Amino acid sequence: MQHQRLENPATPQDAEYKMYYELGIQRMERTLKKFVIDEEQIKELKSKNFNGKILIISEAWCGMQLTVPALAKFFEGHNEVKSS
Repeated sequence: MQHQRLENPATPQDAEYKMYYELGIQRMERTLKKFVIDEEQIKELKSKNFNGKILIISEAWCGMQLTVPALAKFFEGHNEVKSS
């Protein structure tokens, strides 16, 4: 979805924020490259017996967007994660 906004901006605002989208994608890729799952945190997650779903809402231009892929990777195989 991120790349679609870069290639085909749907609104003038998407076109205006292009540089932020590009920067966000670079940061997400760097975060994923360096992200390492902490096994102690996985043990803690399993001990909570959380069976819910996780919904992450963020905009591509937002600085928090760079953490979304790492969060999805952390919960992968444990909880369903959807981002919007």
